[in-house]
Order: sequence, then structure tokens, then C-alpha cells
Amino acid sequence: MKKFRDGAIFGLGFSLTCCLVAVAFIFSPELLDKFTVETEDYDVKLDKFNEVGVSHRFLPYTDHSNGGLYISGELEIPDNRYTFVEVHAVIRNSMGGFIETCEAYTKRVVNDDESLRSFTLHCARVAQESELGTYTLELYGSVGFPYRR
Repeated sequence: MKKFRDGAIFGLGFSLTCCLVAVAFIFSPELLDKFTVETEDYDVKLDKFNEVGVSHRFLPYTDHSNGGLYISGELEIPDNRYTFVEVHAVIRNSMGGFIETCEAYTKRVVNDDESLRSFTLHCARVAQESELGTYTLELYGSVGFPYRR
């Protein structure tokens, strides 16, 4: 009976605390602004980077794998303060028409001073080599956790 009573008191206290926090955020939205990170180092386009061993390959669609264009390699980014780097590949056909933008994240391990970041992009809309004209890489860096609004 003592365990039941202790559990009920603990559950009631936890529930009341959750309700109070929820009510505080509902009736005072400016409290939530204190917990969001606003920084000018979010989603910054990086112009200075080098492509190291970047290549592409096509894989066929099967029951066990997603086929399409895969672009992989390493990027040397001199400015190492960005925790997350979003890599975009802008895919164009042979006539210069836009096909797709593929994206992937690379994450720097804390206390990792290396400027090289590995990445792999999967572009599902480009299924055959004949559809690919060119691709260009664009990088966007973020300090902290990247999130979209």
C-alpha cells in the first residue's frame, strides 16, 4: 500500500508540474522565445570550400535499395566553427534546365578540429546517366542545431 501511495503522489506531482508548464507557455508565449536560439550563424551560405574526391554514381532501383544518382565525397571547409553543414546539389540536365535539388547534412563531432567533412547525397529523380547534365554544390553552415521554422 505504501508503494501505491508513493507512486500516486509522484504521479500527481509530475502531472501538475507538466500542466503548469503547459499553461505558462500557452498564456505567455514570450516565455517560449527565451528557449529558441536566434543567431546570425544559422543557415549561412558558405562560399569558401574545396571539393575533395567528389564523384557520382548511379544505382539501379531494386526491391532492396533506392536507386538513382548518388553524389559523395569530402568537403574541405576552412571556417570550422559550423557544427552542421547542409550540402545542396543543384542538378541540371544537358540543356541547363533544373531537375532537382538534393540535400544532406554533415555534422562536426564536438572538439573535432578537422576541416574535412564527408557527405553522401541521394537524388531519386535522376535515374539514368543520360538525364544528368551537370551538378553544382552549395553549402550552408549553422552553429548549433539546425531547425526550420
